[in-house]
This record gives sequence, structure tokens and C-alpha cells, in this order.
Amino acid sequence: MSKLIITTPRVLTANVKKEDVVHKYAIGENYQVFITREREYIVSDVAIPSEREMERISDAFSEYLETGRDIGEIMEEFNIDMRYKYILEREISGYSVLEPLFLDKNLIDIHIISEKPVKVFHQEYGSLISNIVLDERKLIELTMKIAVSAGKVLSERRPLISF
Repeated sequence: MSKLIITTPRVLTANVKKEDVVHKYAIGENYQVFITREREYIVSDVAIPSEREMERISDAFSEYLETGRDIGEIMEEFNIDMRYKYILEREISGYSVLEPLFLDKNLIDIHIISEKPVKVFHQEYGSLISNIVLDERKLIELTMKIAVSAGKVLSERRPLISF
């Protein structure tokens, strides 16, 4: 019997010195990317909730998983600012903290190994190390989600897939 893996939503934050940034750009309204001199690809949420707000977002996420109710209704009930709705949406129907990587039209390739920084290949800057690290549970959860959405079979018998 398969077990549902529930992980808490996370926020992407950037701790980058202005003088280290060689390029900065937005991905939609919710994310920004910093390319640094050290060949880093640092992605950050534009709106960063406080610790208390993050607790409410996590509680709302749990409520959604338990009840399947409308996310807007739940956010209102938990008194969550609507500008954070995308955080819940990327957990529910998107690709969690990998969402901005999939949305970035500058990325050609994404390499993920559990417990190590995600590596990306940027069309202008080449190979870069990101600020995103996935633990094994989150990696399994996202791998299964991506495989299912692509109509691919992933199992112990067929552990590799190509997209």
C-alpha cells in the first residue's frame, strides 16, 4: 500500500550581496533570480511571509489535504494574506520549490540529487548551483508527481525515466 507523503510548504529566500550579483531577473510576479559571480543560481520568493504567517500557511495546507475544500475559503478562515496564495497552489497543483525552475525559460536542464543543491543549466550562464536542496522524501514526492503528470511509469522495476 502506498503512503501519502505530506511535506510542509517552504519559502525560497535569497541572502545575496548586491556586489556579487551579475544578473537579476523576475520569473512572473512571484519569483526573482540572482546569478552570482560564484556561478550560483539563487531563486527567491518575492513576498516572504513571517514565521507566524508560514505556520498559518502550513496549517491551511494540512486543512486542504484533509478536507479538499476551496483554497481561497481556507485562506480566509486561517487569515492568510492572498498574496501568499501561490505558495499553497505550488504545493497543491505545482512543483513545490521547483516551480520557479520549471517557469524559468532561461533554464535548459535541471539536475536533482537528494540532499545536494539542485544544479541547473542556464542558456546564458551555463552550469550553475542553485539554493534549492531537496530531502529524500520531498524528492520522491516530486518525482512521482512529475512522472504522473507526464504519463510516465516510475517504479522499483523501472526507476529511470526521461522526459
